[in-house]
Amino acid sequence: DTYGKFIKNTSIYYNGITVSAATTINGITFDGKDQEYLRRCINGTAALTMKWCDVHNFNDVGAYACLRNTAACDIEYSVVHDNTSGIYSDENTGIYKYNLFYRNAHASALRIKGTAASADDIDVRHNTFYNNSIGLWLEDNGGTNETVKNNIFSENTTYDINATTAMTTTYSVISAAKSVNVTAGTGCTTANPLFVNTGEYDEDDTDLQIKNRLLGDYADSPAYMMGDDTAPDRDAGAWDVIIIGESESYQSVNITKPINGIDVDYEIVGARKSRSKAGTTRSGKDAVIEVVVVNHDGITSANYLRLLDMVLADNYEVDILWNPTTYPNDYYTYSLIYETVSGSAKNYRNNETGKQDVKLRFERAFS
Repeated sequence: DTYGKFIKNTSIYYNGITVSAATTINGITFDGKDQEYLRRCINGTAALTMKWCDVHNFNDVGAYACLRNTAACDIEYSVVHDNTSGIYSDENTGIYKYNLFYRNAHASALRIKGTAASADDIDVRHNTFYNNSIGLWLEDNGGTNETVKNNIFSENTTYDINATTAMTTTYSVISAAKSVNVTAGTGCTTANPLFVNTGEYDEDDTDLQIKNRLLGDYADSPAYMMGDDTAPDRDAGAWDVIIIGESESYQSVNITKPINGIDVDYEIVGARKSRSKAGTTRSGKDAVIEVVVVNHDGITSANYLRLLDMVLADNYEVDILWNPTTYPNDYYTYSLIYETVSGSAKNYRNNETGKQDVKLRFERAFS
């Protein structure tokens, strides 16, 4: 330089993990930030299974893929983001499901060089590709045996999909006009997928789950229940979730039956009768209610507290299994009738041991 000093530039780069025999890697975070000589997190020549991993911040100026493998890959439930380039697989088979690929800005998020000999040999489904240069690059593909469906492609700057041979994708959010040799087939749309947060203002806030009214959002994403999976139906994209809406949960308690048994009565609602001059009587009713009274002459303190949990619950509905050992699937739903519950023993010295005359009343419609 201008001060007469010598500077040595090196082109030596290293891999985090070298895969030379069949390997499984699960639940690992690979962060390439500030790792000056770390070119790739994984470089392999043997079968690789990788699930629940997070690969980010591999920003090599040579646009090398952060994960490179020349053998079959099974990559699922993983996140590949904020790299120069994502995954590059050079093999005729591979599985890529439920992965998030986003902000792999200078090359492809997922590049597969290979030709599927049979259906599903190359299987790319339920992934989300957001704001990459190229979402999916299918190099030397056959065009008919590669399965590409149930994905979301959004805001990829160069291509959503770049395929060597013409192919069709289905049940996906994709712009065929922003792709090469790709037909958007059955169940496809170009609509905005409505992500929860794209990280536009703060990348740390990125959340590529899709919006849903059941979760309080203003609209349903077009990817909601778009997938061709059935029993149950699935969304397109990477999130493997089923939204069932609001539901109630039950807490279970087991109480020994009172030694004197349980009282059951059938009360008439709206009972009425009339008598005629001829001496005949007519009667009627609106409904019949089954009334169950469980009266513990004596109960241990531990069981008493379990009964109080039921009394203190926000919901009055109770499922009762009268004989859970013999008939574990037979139960009825009763309403707990809120009444005063005894909280003492007749002799105060027994209060710490148990309670007496603890009575609970339950009712249900009977027909």
